Amino acid sequence: MNKKIILPGGAGLVGQNLVARLKVKGYNNIVVLDKHRANLAILQQVHPDIITEYADLAEIGKWQDHFIGADVVVMLQAQIGGNDYQEFVRNNIDSTRNILEKIIKNNVPSLIHISSSVV
Repeated sequence: MNKKIILPGGAGLVGQNLVARLKVKGYNNIVVLDKHRANLAILQQVHPDIITEYADLAEIGKWQDHFIGADVVVMLQAQIGGNDYQEFVRNNIDSTRNILEKIIKNNVPSLIHISSSVV
C-alpha cells in the first residue's frame, strides 16, 4: 500500500473524495498537484499526512519531480467552464501534454485519466 500515487488536479471535489477513499484502503504515499490554493489548503488541513503542492501544470516546474518513482497517476485536472479559449487550452491540453511527457519520461506504469463529459 506504499505505491506512490500522483493526483494532478486532485484538490477539487473528486480529488478530495478520492484521497479519502485511497487512505481508507490503506494507501499512504499520495501527492496532490493543483493550482487552486484554497482547495489545497483544505485538503492539507483534512489530510496533513499527504503531499500537496501548488502547481500550474501547463508550465514546466518543480512539480515534475514528483513523477520520479511514481506508480500511478490519476489525472483529474480539467477546466469544464469559462469563456477564455486560451485558458481552456492551457488547463486541458497543455497541462495534459506536460503530464503525459513526465509519465513517459519516468516510466510510470499506470495511468488513470478521469475526464468531464464537457471536455
